[in-house]
Amino acid sequence: MFAEDMQDFCTRMEAEIPIFAKLYRTGTDAMARAASMLLEFEGDQRHVIEKALLPIRTLREKIKEPRTSITSFRDVVRKFPGVTGSFIKARDHIVVVLDNLNDEFGNALQHTTSLEQVLEDLSKGLS
Repeated sequence: MFAEDMQDFCTRMEAEIPIFAKLYRTGTDAMARAASMLLEFEGDQRHVIEKALLPIRTLREKIKEPRTSITSFRDVVRKFPGVTGSFIKARDHIVVVLDNLNDEFGNALQHTTSLEQVLEDLSKGLS
């Protein structure tokens, strides 16, 4: 039963991880474009962009936290002793899924860092 629950978790996460990745990328790209367009069409709105930087910096720092938890959880799961063939398969599957999730949080961190850099450049009039 526990192995089935683990496989169910994997199935759900395998569907959700690409959605998270796509929506996160879309959101950060849209924010960068909106900031650029704000300056282009509204003139000097750097103060608005500067206000957006604090939450983006906070988000960047907060994205790091789940990565640590995911890694710790993955390490715990990986150490579960193999009791049955189905459990071993489920355990190994969940480790792969958690690695994929952790990778996507890493990608989200990169996108957030890139967005932060774009906003910093725009607020300084560099772009």
